[in-house]
Amino acid sequence: MVTPEELAPHLHRLFEVLDADPHYRYEFSFDLTPREITRREGMVAGTRATLPDGRTLTVRIYRRFAEAENERPIPFKLRFAAEDADFDRTAYASWRKYGTPLTAPAEVDIDLPGGLGAPLGGGLTEVSVQGAGHTYQARLPIRKSDGTAAEHLLFTITATSGPEGTGLWEQGTDESGYLTFEN
Repeated sequence: MVTPEELAPHLHRLFEVLDADPHYRYEFSFDLTPREITRREGMVAGTRATLPDGRTLTVRIYRRFAEAENERPIPFKLRFAAEDADFDRTAYASWRKYGTPLTAPAEVDIDLPGGLGAPLGGGLTEVSVQGAGHTYQARLPIRKSDGTAAEHLLFTITATSGPEGTGLWEQGTDESGYLTFEN
């Protein structure tokens, strides 16, 4: 078994190598089970490797500055496996039109910084995508169960549109987190 003290120099060396990347910085987490890779401020990509026992290494890649993706683009090709039995055509159509989240089988060829894209190339994998959106705040009227008007509540809403740009999907929640909105 490797102790944390024995592992530390190897991790330190890994961080030194990756920290030399002038365009991107990296964040790692080790988890007992796979967790969703959630979007964070400045994050351009995330990938993970899962061992047979379920332990997972997740790597998140962040741009160091606003023009990083223009100076060192992250090229990728994505081909959805529409012929696969697990492919949800309705969810795909909703993603294309409205930018709603989609998880589907696909072939991915990507050149992630730090050499992290190689595991995705050459096979079928599950991909999660969602439309880029913008967030705003709005006061929405609430109706009581008897139909009378209640106070207006402040909601934080994110609006997305899919690659076709023909629809708009809005979703949000109030300040308490108990009420949600979707249109």
